[in-house]
Amino acid sequence: MSGRSALTAALLAALLAMALVACAGARPPQPPNAGGSEVRPPQPPNAGGNPAGAVSSPPGLGGQGGAALARIRYGMPASSIQYFYLTVAQEQGFYREQGLDADLHLAAANAILAALTAGELDYTAGLPGGVRLALRGGPVKVASVATLQSFTLLTRPEITAPTQLRGKPVAISSPGAIGEQAMRRALAHLGLDPQNDVTGIAMGDPAVQWQALQAGAVEAAALTLPYSVLAERDGYRLWVRTETLLRAANTGLVAPQERIDHRRDEVVRVLRAERAAVVWMRAHREEGAALLAAHIEMAPDVARAVYDAGLETYVDVADLEDVRDAVEAVIANEKAAGGADDGKGWNDLVDPSLLREATR
Repeated sequence: MSGRSALTAALLAALLAMALVACAGARPPQPPNAGGSEVRPPQPPNAGGNPAGAVSSPPGLGGQGGAALARIRYGMPASSIQYFYLTVAQEQGFYREQGLDADLHLAAANAILAALTAGELDYTAGLPGGVRLALRGGPVKVASVATLQSFTLLTRPEITAPTQLRGKPVAISSPGAIGEQAMRRALAHLGLDPQNDVTGIAMGDPAVQWQALQAGAVEAAALTLPYSVLAERDGYRLWVRTETLLRAANTGLVAPQERIDHRRDEVVRVLRAERAAVVWMRAHREEGAALLAAHIEMAPDVARAVYDAGLETYVDVADLEDVRDAVEAVIANEKAAGGADDGKGWNDLVDPSLLREATR
């Protein structure tokens, strides 16, 4: 998206204010999803045997005939609905049924990748980050896909026709990111030239994009959950959901090759637990939405709307070949964003055999 010679004084003032907040080190106010728990980097085991800041599986009898539970350390880069299946697998006992004691670590994606490389974490559910690590030489592979990316193009209420966006600023995450691609395709779907008709303002975090839309600093944004639900409920105009325009994987199990080689049965059991969690989420919507509301401190009616919308992003496949296009989209995007194309592809980065074994 090309820049224009000048933005309005109001836009410049708004963006300057946001920049000053960032420079001061202040964390922008978070809407009700952005975190129900503090983000902490993974820590090595403390004297008590549990990693600091980790949330462990509920106490109880061991799985698989009472055998001792195998502890796994699991990194997730967000606490959103698209990672919620991990919490469900933990709290509803699906990991325990598979003989696993899961410590879930909420941390920034880069911290998770560093911990995975150092052996301080055993798994991550951040699929794009896992692909990025593998492209940089990290010995990890994608073992499953749980959810697909979901963006919704919304505008301020006064925008009543797509043509009114011409010459206006729109929010993007960063140039080349999946979110920016979603915005481009949505605008093209509406008959606009995303390269020349609008000015893309890189704002990073979805919470900041939502705040900019509220403040009038931008006229449109391609928002993720829960912000898309919050915006629609507040009267912002919904134009298009991008799932049919851009199919890309979002979450799924990424496992180190060493784990696959030496603890393959454990990896398969992780997959079985998580598939059971997704089945539970679909079958227990009321209970699941209440659990989500409790975890992220969200009003019950909002949590139900986010929960229902989030379930639409979950996929139920027994073979990764069925979502190969969505994984290939992430691989292509990470190659483009990292400026690297060393010839690595599907066969180097993905192990479909694990999911096939888990679903037998």
